[in-house]
Amino acid sequence: MSHFAQPVQAATISVDGITCTLDDAIKAANTNSAVGGCTAGSGTDELVITANITLASELTPIASSMTIRGNVAGRSVSGGSAVRVFTVQSGTVTFQDLTITNGNATGRNGQDANDGGGGGGGLGAGGGLLVLGGTVTLDNVVVSNSQAIGGNGGTGNNTNKTSILGGDGGGFLSGAD
Repeated sequence: MSHFAQPVQAATISVDGITCTLDDAIKAANTNSAVGGCTAGSGTDELVITANITLASELTPIASSMTIRGNVAGRSVSGGSAVRVFTVQSGTVTFQDLTITNGNATGRNGQDANDGGGGGGGLGAGGGLLVLGGTVTLDNVVVSNSQAIGGNGGTGNNTNKTSILGGDGGGFLSGAD
C-alpha cells in the first residue's frame, strides 16, 4: 500500500473587520492556524476583504505567501493617517482590487545628548506599503494619500553648554490622489 502526500489546499479567509479582522487574518495566514474569528490558513492563502477597513494600529507584518484582495474593485484599507498600512517581510504577496490609503510612517526622533551633538532622526518608510523582503505584485491597486516622514534629530550640548539643535525630519513621499 502506498501513501501519497495530499497537496496543500490554500485557504480563503473572509475579512469583514468585525468577526475576522485583517490583522487576525494575516496572523492566520502566516501561522496556518485559526486566529480570532478567522479560519486557519493553509498554503498560499487568499484573504478577501469584504468591507472598507480603517486601522487603529499597525498590522502584523506579512511573512508568508498570500493574496489580499477586495471583494469588489476599490475596496479600501486605510491607515487613518496615523499608521503604516501593510508591511511585507517575506513570501510572494499579491494585492488585488484594493485602495491602500492614508498610511503614515514617521521615524522616531533622535536621542538628545548631554555632551556633543544629538542623534539623527529615524527613517520613515513605506506609509502605505513597506516591502522588506519577498516578492510583491500590485494588480488593480491604488496607493493614495500615504506618507513617510523621517524623525527629527535630537538636541545636544557641547562642552561649553551651548545648545545644539537637531535637524528637522526628512522629506516625505505621498501617493498620488
